[in-house]
This record gives sequence, structure tokens and C-alpha cells, in this order.
Amino acid sequence: MRKNIISWTLTVSAMISVFSPMAHATSTCENVFNDVPEFEVLQAEVSPGVNLEYRKVFHKDREFHVSEVLGKTDDLLLGIAPFGHAYLVSGSVRLDGTVLGRKTTVNDHMAELETGIVIKIKKQDMDKTRLKKFDDTYGVSCGKTACEAMAKAGDLYIGANKSAYYSPHEMVQAIFKEGIRDGAGNVVPFEVYYIGKFDLVNTLKRVQSSSDRIKKEVVTKYGVIATGMTTITASLLYFLGYFDEDSQKSSAIRK
Repeated sequence: MRKNIISWTLTVSAMISVFSPMAHATSTCENVFNDVPEFEVLQAEVSPGVNLEYRKVFHKDREFHVSEVLGKTDDLLLGIAPFGHAYLVSGSVRLDGTVLGRKTTVNDHMAELETGIVIKIKKQDMDKTRLKKFDDTYGVSCGKTACEAMAKAGDLYIGANKSAYYSPHEMVQAIFKEGIRDGAGNVVPFEVYYIGKFDLVNTLKRVQSSSDRIKKEVVTKYGVIATGMTTITASLLYFLGYFDEDSQKSSAIRK
């Protein structure tokens, strides 16, 4: 009798293990093999009529290493911080564009992520040399610089029309609606993560608010039209770095 009870208990335990929800099983495997936090698989309406499945990971710190949350990965990571900043991480290289008049920075050996939205793009063969060439260059916005870097270093484009978005909010919404493609038009798979203490929808609202504020700042100070077109004046050329020291010297010689 005792043997039968033990046998029956083991059988039930095995059945529970087999039929446990897949999301939990995946999360447990991630935890065991990569030593990363468990994630929840959730759904949210990110814009009218657009529902998105994403992975939520709780993390108490604002900044953290990629391996702490995603384990070891060579996929391209597009980060959208709640304060309206877009950045790229590929391996050990991180690229941060900024608003007009300031230089893009590219740091090697600094695979850091920030609280917010992280889009894990299935693209491992990014050209790190081309990414690093963006260092110390002038861009119009962090969003547009990220789009240009994805195109030049990975032949990756948002949507079918190869647009370069100025606003991080516009960029992430376009990814949710239209996806990511390569230069030949092939769909490139990606996963969406929310990492932090809150949730994805709340973060999207904060990103939108921050993006709107940054766009107004750019429009007011530098004459960039909110639709994405730019009006470049003589003073604007200085901020873009169009006139470098050599060109200024050449002009002086001609005079």
C-alpha cells in the first residue's frame, strides 16, 4: 500500500511538471542556464488597435549590465529610456546619439542597459567598426542617429519605407506597428522587454511626454520642423559641425 502511494505521488508530480504553463517553464530555464531574473510574458495595447506581447523583468537599479537581465547575447539591443532617450548596444559597444549641437558618443567595453524598454533584435553580425565611426559626430536627435547606425552597421530599417525617426516615441511605435526589416525587405524578428519597477504602458506615456518636450526644445532652439524636415541656417551649420577647422582655414586662404 505504501509503495502504491509513493508511486502515485511521483506520477502526479511528473504530470504537474509536464503540464505547467510554458511561460513559467521558459522563465525557469532562463534562470537556470543564464542566471538571469525570471520574466513575465504579458500583453498590452500600445496604441489603438495594436496589441503587443512583451516580457517584463523587475529590476531595482536604473542602470545594469546586459548579462544581468538577458544573459549572454550578441543580438542588437535598442533601448528606449523613460526620459526619452534612444540608444544601441551591440556586444560590448554602446552608441548614444543626442539632440542637435551635441556629439554622439560610442563607448566600447560598456554593455550597459537602462530601465525602460529594450528591443532585442535578432541581428548578431553588426559591423562594430561602422558603429564606432559615429563617435564624436553630430546628429539631429538620438532617435535619428540610432536609425542611421542600424542602417549603416546592420542594414536594418524600421518598417518598409526605411524611415529615420527623430523621436524615440515615434520610433518605438513604428517598430510595434510595422516591424523591422533588412535592406532586402525581409522581416527581422525581435523581442520586446520592459525592465524596471513599473510597466510598459506607463513607460510609453513617459517616453511620449519626454519626446514631445525634446522636439519642442529642438524646434525652438534650432529650427528643426516637428514633421521631420529640417531648415538649416548658417548658425545651424556650426552646430552640425559642417564647417570644421580645415574648411574655415581654406575659406580664410581664399579671402
